[in-house]
Amino acid sequence: MNRALSLCAVVALVTMATACAAAAPQAAPSPSPTEHVAAVDPSRPLEDQLHEAVRAGDAALVSALVDAGVDIDAPVSGNTTVLHLAVIRDDIALVEAVLRGSPDVHALNDSNDPVLMLACEHGKNPAVITALLDAGADPSVPASDNVGSMPLHICAAQDHVDGIMVLLERGVDVNQRQATYEGTPLLVAAWAGHLSAAELLLTMGADPTLTDVEGGTPLAWAKAYGHGDVAALIEQFGG
Repeated sequence: MNRALSLCAVVALVTMATACAAAAPQAAPSPSPTEHVAAVDPSRPLEDQLHEAVRAGDAALVSALVDAGVDIDAPVSGNTTVLHLAVIRDDIALVEAVLRGSPDVHALNDSNDPVLMLACEHGKNPAVITALLDAGADPSVPASDNVGSMPLHICAAQDHVDGIMVLLERGVDVNQRQATYEGTPLLVAAWAGHLSAAELLLTMGADPTLTDVEGGTPLAWAKAYGHGDVAALIEQFGG
């Protein structure tokens, strides 16, 4: 009998404790220490905050500043804008946040390079190139180098095969000539010794017999710089 009473008492205590716990107010979950809430500071110039946000890679704050009406083309220094900085970071979320503000995608930086050129030179994310093209960037604007390279040439020089594919799919001529030296993307890939880029260009129809202004061919450049694997590949395609 005593044992039965004891068991009943235990059950009653457990039931009471459960009911109390259910009735107790639940504390709100603590925010994650890494959670970030974008907040525009109304006491500071929006453009200063924009420059800081892009340098920090803070896409959420950039979007908030765009919504607040920031001048997206306010120069960081000289002619360089936040779009140039975002592209160099190769951060698609950051680039898309800046593009929400409809920046000038044709603007040249302090080195007279357009943003699409910077995407090919500094990045490996084809989504950045795609986003810039969607925003109206021109793939036929040459770089500030002394041979007049286009974005496709820069991708070839960097062995950026995904970038090459994006540009070709968007209609860029696989045999596009440099503005001054008249080299093709294949010639640039051969000079740099990039087998993957050369193979992609040849597969996509690059002409291995086209020469630069001095009469140099992709095969000649590959051999001159000791890139035997690239030279052998070009010969297979009739170069």
